[in-house]
Amino acid sequence: MFADFLAEFTPPTAEPCLKWTVFTDGSFNTRGEGAGIILESTKGLAVELFLRFEFSETNNQVKYEAVIAGLNLTQDLGDREVEVKTNS
Repeated sequence: MFADFLAEFTPPTAEPCLKWTVFTDGSFNTRGEGAGIILESTKGLAVELFLRFEFSETNNQVKYEAVIAGLNLTQDLGDREVEVKTNS
């Protein structure tokens, strides 16, 4: 899982992040559905992800899936507080 990847490359002396900001955007077009997610921590860590969905969704559903994925990732990383910013 992605959280395991981050944990492996985070120095062991690093304190856990207490707050994450999640920026999301989704897109739906004739080539498929996808979502962009950026996670930013209060410790200065920034992670960018892109998800491609193999199922058919509407534009708003894709954006909601991006928010859910971002929240799941921050939970896996041990969040204490999360702020979500999206254009929907």
